[in-house]
Amino acid sequence: PRPGTPAARMKQLASEVVKARSRELSAVVDSWASCCQSMVGSSQRVCVVDVAADGHKLVGHSKNYVQVLLEPEPGLQGA
Repeated sequence: PRPGTPAARMKQLASEVVKARSRELSAVVDSWASCCQSMVGSSQRVCVVDVAADGHKLVGHSKNYVQVLLEPEPGLQGA
């Protein structure tokens, strides 16, 4: 953990435990990709909620809460 953060003051776990948890979490996240792959290239209704960290693309969420990135087009944001 970074010095000065709450995590730095907590009891640290053994590195084997940290690595095992990281692998488990990565496997869960990787499993989500297959369920969303069918959405790639499809048309979906989304709610645009923000501008992405790159300052260009828009961030939206589909009806089943999948986060999507959109190229900005007139009428996609704000009303």
